[in-house]
Amino acid sequence: MSIPSFVSLDLVPAGDAPTLGETIDKPKLKLSSATGLADVVDHLAFFSPAILYLYARFTDDNLADFRNTLGKNVPIFQYQLSTPLFDGLKDKDGNPFWNHQIWAIEKCYYQQFVNFILMMTFFNSKTGNVWRFGYQPFLIQDPLELDKKKMTARYVFVGTFGFYGNVKRICFQMKAGKPTLTQLAPRPEDLVLQKALVNNSKPLAARQDYLLEEKLLEAINRITG
Repeated sequence: MSIPSFVSLDLVPAGDAPTLGETIDKPKLKLSSATGLADVVDHLAFFSPAILYLYARFTDDNLADFRNTLGKNVPIFQYQLSTPLFDGLKDKDGNPFWNHQIWAIEKCYYQQFVNFILMMTFFNSKTGNVWRFGYQPFLIQDPLELDKKKMTARYVFVGTFGFYGNVKRICFQMKAGKPTLTQLAPRPEDLVLQKALVNNSKPLAARQDYLLEEKLLEAINRITG
């Protein structure tokens, strides 16, 4: 079993972008000959890293780490849609461009990419905040066909990433046919993880013990209830 990697960092003030040590070029995906994304999903996987970049202090440095882990210069593409695919995404200047943007990676690397992100844990040693990432795939009407005003009957999967920690959870929920930005309260197990990290205890073991205890209590309640 792989061990989750802990990234210790000091967060910059909210609303300020962290300094990038490396910038990864993301060529514009050429889709002029495609009717929709469904035409290219056999070799490309589509996703949005918006929440990672807007709220979770994820940077291109982390993309570079992924490439270094594989030992390959895996290309990552971006495409800007005219019709917004998401709702509720804005940068610190109020620009909603992330609602229109999707990224793509060769399908053969996609599962490794998702696994790499899900194995990361960010920890801010100054505030004691800790957060990890979750993955949400959405089956939606082909956004490129909608963009080209085609009568679409095709659906495609678009992956998204949210995060959860001791302060809050940020993810997407489907509303009016669009993945919409949603903020939720933290889960109890994430508070346990954060407390163990701050106390220099064993955070992953503490979280696992908490979840096991909760399952045991549920089982006892079913038996005795």
